[in-house]
Amino acid sequence: MQSNHLFFTKVIKLGNRLREFNFRKLPNTNNNYHVDVTDDRGVRFMFKMYPDAQQSWQISNIELPQWVQTANNILGQLIENETPMPQPVEL
Repeated sequence: MQSNHLFFTKVIKLGNRLREFNFRKLPNTNNNYHVDVTDDRGVRFMFKMYPDAQQSWQISNIELPQWVQTANNILGQLIENETPMPQPVEL
């Protein structure tokens, strides 16, 4: 039986800073993730990411620092790399 819970943390370099992003797959959604990250002062930014109709990853909150918004493609790629591929069902 496959678990629907997925949580992972990735450290990536944005600009000249290392940032720790925490990802959590939201239950009962197709492929939506809750993401959070802190800035240099310890302020935590939380947002959701979801694939749009063209399967491009989007950030749900537009009131985020520019350094978060510019990381949209990188964050989407991290999700795709960590998401387990569906297992074929044998009949």
